[in-house]
Amino acid sequence: MGSESRRRAILEIVRTDRTFERAEQGGRQIQVGKCLHCKARLSAGADGMPLGRATSEHILPRAHGGTGEPANLALACDRCNHEKARRHDHRPRDDVRRIEVTAKLQRIRLDRWRHPPGVMEPSAAHGPRCAAAAAAGRRSSFVSRKRSERE
Repeated sequence: MGSESRRRAILEIVRTDRTFERAEQGGRQIQVGKCLHCKARLSAGADGMPLGRATSEHILPRAHGGTGEPANLALACDRCNHEKARRHDHRPRDDVRRIEVTAKLQRIRLDRWRHPPGVMEPSAAHGPRCAAAAAAGRRSSFVSRKRSERE
C-alpha cells in the first residue's frame, strides 16, 4: 500500500471509528482515538499521517481474504499490531485461535463503528459480521438472508 493510499485508509478508519475525535496539538488539527487491542491513545494527522505509534491494522489479514474496506481496518499501536501479526496472522485459515482473535477484533470494530454518509454499513456485505462469520467457516445472517431471498 503506497503512502497516499495508506493515508486515505487511515482517514477512513478515523471517520468510521467513534473513539476518534478532533483535537489540536501545537496548533495542528489531529484525530485522537484508541488502539483496537490495548486501548492506548493513538493519533493521526488531519492529512491521514499516523503519528507516534499508530499503524493501520487489517483485522482479517489480507492473506486470509481480508480487504482494505473500512470495516476490516482499524488503528492499532505498533506493538499490538506486530504482536498480532507474529502470533496469529501466519496461522492456517482454519486455526481455531486465529479465528477467535479475528472474531473478537471484528466485534470491537463493529462496536466502535460510526456511520458517515457514503460508507457501507458494517453489517452489509464485506463488513465485520460477514467477515467474522467467514473466518469461523459459517455464513453471516446477512448472507443467509440474501440467499434465502433469491431462492
